[in-house]
Amino acid sequence: MPSKLIPGALSLYSEEPKLTLFESGDLSANSVVIYTGGLTDGYMSVPYLHLLSEKLGEMGWSLAQVTLSSSYNQYGLASLEGDAREIALAVEYLRRERGRGRVVLMGHSTGCQDAIHYLTKKPWNTSTGSDSPRPPITAAILQAPVCDREYFEATCSVDAIAWVEVAKGLVEEGKGSSWMPKAASDAAMGKSGFEGEAEEIGEWQAGSVPFTAYRFWSLYAEGGDDDYFHSSLTMNSDYFAASPVPLLLLLSGEDEYYPPYLSDYDSKEALLSRWRDASEGKISQLSEVLRGASHSISQEDAQERMVGVVKAFLQRLDQEP
Repeated sequence: MPSKLIPGALSLYSEEPKLTLFESGDLSANSVVIYTGGLTDGYMSVPYLHLLSEKLGEMGWSLAQVTLSSSYNQYGLASLEGDAREIALAVEYLRRERGRGRVVLMGHSTGCQDAIHYLTKKPWNTSTGSDSPRPPITAAILQAPVCDREYFEATCSVDAIAWVEVAKGLVEEGKGSSWMPKAASDAAMGKSGFEGEAEEIGEWQAGSVPFTAYRFWSLYAEGGDDDYFHSSLTMNSDYFAASPVPLLLLLSGEDEYYPPYLSDYDSKEALLSRWRDASEGKISQLSEVLRGASHSISQEDAQERMVGVVKAFLQRLDQEP
């Protein structure tokens, strides 16, 4: 395996807010893979990035890891739309300042939600009174797409479900920017406790994540803005098919963030097959369930397999005009 040290270039791609990206691989490339991580992630947050960077460089591509306002423990006050707007800034920067013509967006975990949102939800432009297109990309790769809400409902406590109802009520009252009590954050992270009345914030420990009512609802309520990748076919048929670009899906065979009824390999194979059938040809036939892979693909053999599939997908794109 290559060294975990990744040489590259650190750039400021947004002045307001101050946001950076780290680009590695072939820094003279025309093509780039933009990587966005999941909840709590930032630079070098998954173990396969060093291998991916090396192999992309060998085929004349670069890898750009981006930080967003939602990175690390800030996701509780963010939104997919905010992420998508910042990803658009990164796409524009890489094209304008770095000369990257072909752009592929690769999401890990909740980063997959960012990718689908970027592709299928157009922001409303209040000055023109119409939808505004985002900077176009060539394709998207979804590594470990899981439904936060489905896993949450299958594994959480009654206390946590009660907090979802509190958040939903605040959103319906137009108070989505209100802060959830600390007990709600604790419940989302597997700690027990529910108080219907507002409580003092108390002492936030390292690793605690403050939530707005909106993001708590978005992540954990049925119909929330983050409610993608549910195993119910009817909840997935529209947005895969709505993608304007090809999609490569890479599910992890031993992903610890699937609910118990999707824990075995065959269940994930069946899920991918249903998604592919519903996508109207948008999901690549190269998509697969990576046998033996955990959520972040910590296994070296699975990393090699995953990167090999990514290379094959990108090589097909390279053959297109």
